[in-house]
Amino acid sequence: MDTHPVLAMAGRVVDLMFGSRGAARAAARGSPLTTTQLIDGLTADLRPTAPTGMAVRLAGAAVSGAVVSALILGAMLGIRTVPGTLHVYEALAIKLIFATSMLFLALWAAECLSRPGEDTRARWRWLAAPVIGISAVAVGQLLGASDTTRAGLMLGDSATTCTAWIAVGSLPPMVALIRVMRGQAPTRPWLAGAVVGAGAGATSAAVYALHCVETAIPFIGVWYSLGIIVAATIGAVAGSRLLRW
Repeated sequence: MDTHPVLAMAGRVVDLMFGSRGAARAAARGSPLTTTQLIDGLTADLRPTAPTGMAVRLAGAAVSGAVVSALILGAMLGIRTVPGTLHVYEALAIKLIFATSMLFLALWAAECLSRPGEDTRARWRWLAAPVIGISAVAVGQLLGASDTTRAGLMLGDSATTCTAWIAVGSLPPMVALIRVMRGQAPTRPWLAGAVVGAGAGATSAAVYALHCVETAIPFIGVWYSLGIIVAATIGAVAGSRLLRW
């Protein structure tokens, strides 16, 4: 069935702009454009997107943000000069495992949140897993410590600055990740922003770990997690405004 003349005109405009094959055939015949022909013309030149395309873009944004974060934190904090002992390297490994696992899960959840109609609950809830894991290790260390040393294990020497540095370092990767998400169609902007904020905080935590001299697991569990939560909160606020359709 032929469509309204406005649709016919629209189809011919599409043909002039994009050279669509369906509209071109209809114009060549001199017949009015039908709805089916218009749809065919609009979709003739579409190409499928790679299934991993969004994941690659998110990972690229996190890496580029991490580089900027490393430059900022490096300029402000300098290069770590603590002697490398086995205990120091073990603590560094735990920090990096915690932060990178959080980052991986955040990007995994963000990839799902970027598409409308997806059941996202199964993914973003996994963000609690690294926190639960490091908390369990921290509780074990606290239970094995004396009453006089527990406060030191929790506070260390940089409790007042650790969270702040992680939050500051999260801003470059957060900007990059939100920019990628703005090109998608998240239906829950605040949640998408919170998830990419958590990913940005985890990215910053991994960078900050290279400067941090703390080795106690309770310290890492409390203050690194808090820094990521602060970044997630900033991301939720930013996402609710910047990721709306």
